[in-house]
Amino acid sequence: MEKKYEYKGSSNNPLITIVMAVFAIFVIFALFKMVAFVTKLLGIIAPVLLVATAIIDFKVLVNFVKMIVGLFQRNVLLGIGASVLSIIGIPFVAVFLFSKALLNRKVRKVNEQMRQEEEGEFVNFEEIVNKEKAEKEVEILELEEPEKRKSNEYETLFEDAEIEEENSANDKNDNLWD
Repeated sequence: MEKKYEYKGSSNNPLITIVMAVFAIFVIFALFKMVAFVTKLLGIIAPVLLVATAIIDFKVLVNFVKMIVGLFQRNVLLGIGASVLSIIGIPFVAVFLFSKALLNRKVRKVNEQMRQEEEGEFVNFEEIVNKEKAEKEVEILELEEPEKRKSNEYETLFEDAEIEEENSANDKNDNLWD
């Protein structure tokens, strides 16, 4: 006995298939229009972003140009491709460079804050001199040397051991030269 399993979730109605296909095409079209709008908007503000990037951190722009020139030196076709893609995708390149400049600025601020916490902040100060204390001379106290303690057997024990060690080493050296 074979059991037939039937999937109840689908329908054999061709109208539902057509509606789903039209809906999928509509979603793809809407996504395409949104990407086109965002690209157009970024294209309008790209020059402003590039100027802001230059103000925030000019090295980001210089390093990007150095990277493109380096690609030209290593592989001309790759350099041409990167240049063309950078020109075509200037809205996205401008956003990328701007975000990199902002990130670099944030890292510098955090590093500066950590350095200030480590070293402390420098404060402008003015030294106030007390005239009465300045006129008094500071007496220099001479330290007295501590009295030598009487030697005891424990201290002389090590001194005796060192002397015996030196004598035995000298005897061995004398025997080697004989």
